[in-house]
Amino acid sequence: MHRVSSTIGLTLPSSIMRKFILCMMFVFPTHVFAAITTPADILLNTAFTGSPRNFKIQAHNQKNDVYYSTWIHGAEEGKGEWYKVKMDVVTHIQNGAQSTKMNTRLIVYQGMLFVAIMNDDPQWTSVPLGSMELSHGFSVLQLLSKAGIDAVNLNKGIEDALSHTERLTVTHEGYATGIAYSLKTPKIENNTHIKVNTDKANQFGYLKIYTTNGNFVAEGTVQPQASAVYIDVPTSTVSFDEFKMQLGQFRVQTVVEKPAEKMVTIQNKRAVTSRTNRIINADRSRAAPKNIPTTCVETGDINRIELERKGFCPAERFHKRIIHGSNEPGRDGRKVWQERVSAEKLIEGYNDVSVEIEEFARRKNLHKVKASISRKNLEASGSDAINTWITNEIIPFFVPTNRSWVVESILIEDEYGHNGVVLQKSATTATGKRKNFVIFLLEENKGDQPVMTDIYLNTRLSDLQAEGLID
Repeated sequence: MHRVSSTIGLTLPSSIMRKFILCMMFVFPTHVFAAITTPADILLNTAFTGSPRNFKIQAHNQKNDVYYSTWIHGAEEGKGEWYKVKMDVVTHIQNGAQSTKMNTRLIVYQGMLFVAIMNDDPQWTSVPLGSMELSHGFSVLQLLSKAGIDAVNLNKGIEDALSHTERLTVTHEGYATGIAYSLKTPKIENNTHIKVNTDKANQFGYLKIYTTNGNFVAEGTVQPQASAVYIDVPTSTVSFDEFKMQLGQFRVQTVVEKPAEKMVTIQNKRAVTSRTNRIINADRSRAAPKNIPTTCVETGDINRIELERKGFCPAERFHKRIIHGSNEPGRDGRKVWQERVSAEKLIEGYNDVSVEIEEFARRKNLHKVKASISRKNLEASGSDAINTWITNEIIPFFVPTNRSWVVESILIEDEYGHNGVVLQKSATTATGKRKNFVIFLLEENKGDQPVMTDIYLNTRLSDLQAEGLID
């Protein structure tokens, strides 16, 4: 291999031109540059222009009970035949107990796309790069489809989020050195938030995206970098057909024969299927889990807590609330959602609390986790029962996980007027397995840090809504 680098040189203007520019800066100060008003123009302003920039993105998807995840980082530079890219891609696929992980590298040099699986003896293949549509800052993701390694459908997911600009609302505000743009979707079914920073002349400076449609979620950034992009150009390649044969060893079986689910007959003679998560009875039949008694025991006992969580015992749930989301009767659901959009910083603040609690659990710090729980819950359930709950359930769940991300959020208020959120989040383990959980956070005392009032592990918001625990 041989190493190449290129930089784009700029010719300084003549002294007359420099004087003219300085004069124009005094006549037309930088703050008079108008903000861009349309989503399409803002996204077009982030498109690659040739100056070095770096990017990173992670995405997760679920198709037919198969989980796909990818983590990408890289850099690009140059235009035309001097366009260069270096991109590292980690892909993880899991179906039940079967999983596979693949590390690949993509390189673009002089109109050719090189790709290889990075093992002990990487074998490169190459294909002509062809044309690329440069309509936004993440256009580089087209390379995944061209290389045939986009198992997550990341390129399509990002294109779907960015191509329908008519559904994005735009706000902007000035800051010391430029303008900050915020593009959002006003509808919950396609939750996208894009942040773009420019200088006062609207020159691109930073791009961040978060988008999800429920099954697919992606989060990434793009920004300029000062250094050139260095690449090692492969000197020998194999055919693309040989490369596709190598890809075959990283596939998992996507259709697994599942044993027939056991039907359980309960007292009201209704049949329900067993469930592996905490919400066993999605049809609201309140079927009792087999591993605990069905009679209420002394308050504070861990079995009593579990029965309270399942609705058997008359005591209220951990969150001690009747929770109402955006579909609360008598309220304008669209208005509630608009309030949620305008309060995104509030959502991010609550998520910061969640991330802190998760980190306490990963470090097995029982006392820190306990200190994050609602004081009312501690008093009602008893210290010993809470300790058992944290030690036996919460800590083991989070110890093997990495950083989590928000899949869906709902603004809530309890019957006493306390505000908060419910976050459905996902986290991955070191092997790439995805774990879902739902956390309730409320501001019990105005101005104080929110506290955790409940958490469901291996559960989704749809499970809780099916149970009637959230309106």
